[in-house]
Amino acid sequence: MTKTREALEYAFYKGYEVIRGEVISPVSGNALKINLDSAGYPYFTVRYRSRKEGRHVCKVLVHRLVARQKYGVNLYETNLVIRHLNSDKLDFSQTNLVLGTSQENSLDIPPEDRMKYALNASTNIRKFTDKEMEEIRKMYWEVRSYKKVMEKYNISTKSTLHYIIHHDYKTSV
Repeated sequence: MTKTREALEYAFYKGYEVIRGEVISPVSGNALKINLDSAGYPYFTVRYRSRKEGRHVCKVLVHRLVARQKYGVNLYETNLVIRHLNSDKLDFSQTNLVLGTSQENSLDIPPEDRMKYALNASTNIRKFTDKEMEEIRKMYWEVRSYKKVMEKYNISTKSTLHYIIHHDYKTSV
């Protein structure tokens, strides 16, 4: 069992609950402070295990606790993820969370946002800017030589150059 799953199970069995958008402590009955992780998901922290075993402090993602309350151990079925139907990571209401596949989860994201994320990802791995791509195309149509273009722009394969020449794509929509 992973540390995060262990912390989630601890929080669930100790009686931490999400009520009206707040995580309620089973000890004090008060709302806990909710923070955002680097991916923008709300979480709270729990300390678990005895001092003898070495105390652990771990983040518990709020939407996972809600899903654990709603679906029980079915949450842990292989290949299932927790989907936010409205794509809002801050909306961890039971009506917004359902179990589904990674593909279904991706399709919950509005198409224009999916395109933006895809372009951002591809831009980070691209070797050439839009301007350089235009220069490569222009040079090829002037000299009509794969070899000369490949040498000038340090392109390693003909298939890469062919793709650049014959496919028009940009890094922005």
